[in-house]
Amino acid sequence: MQLSDYLTSSGRTSVSFIRGHHFDSDTMDLLHAAMGIVTETAGELLEVSPDVARGLRVGLLSNDVAVHAAEEIGDTLWYIALALRTLSLSFFDVALETAEEPASNFSDTAQRYVARTTYAAEIAANITDLLKKHVMYGKELNRESLRLDIKRLLAALCSMAGCIGYSIEKIAEMNDAKLRARYPEKFTQEGAINRNLQAEAEAMQ
Repeated sequence: MQLSDYLTSSGRTSVSFIRGHHFDSDTMDLLHAAMGIVTETAGELLEVSPDVARGLRVGLLSNDVAVHAAEEIGDTLWYIALALRTLSLSFFDVALETAEEPASNFSDTAQRYVARTTYAAEIAANITDLLKKHVMYGKELNRESLRLDIKRLLAALCSMAGCIGYSIEKIAEMNDAKLRARYPEKFTQEGAINRNLQAEAEAMQ
């Protein structure tokens, strides 16, 4: 089959929504959270992962790279918080029962960071798949599976934060400061598009 033919044929099984259709706000918020988690974990965090790993392997992780990684972990945390609020859950509902043992050396720390980053991207795919089946197939949302995936994702983020010398609480504080610099009062499309990156970076220090 030629790809030009496939382009037409594949449309037979696609779902089209009536123009002007809108999901309820909870569904839209969960979709927003899922899309954000994917873009942060499978995009931003994987992109910075090689730089973090190189620094950790030799015990010379630069501050710029560490802050960059912390920023992306914080952005992922924001989307987790959005999902939790929508599900009427708290961070207590997805908290870790036990702390992870620290890695024994620089090489182990690097391997752990890379492994947790990859794992986070896999969980993001699971979360998106749950929402896809709910929205596109009309399957009832498995809230418990979603909660457990969020719990696993938070555990991965906490581990990654520890690898680069941060607590997840500190990263949450940095993310909050960055967003207050971007949106002094509340979210605006103007603020989202025309960002003052220097002001955001200074707020995270």
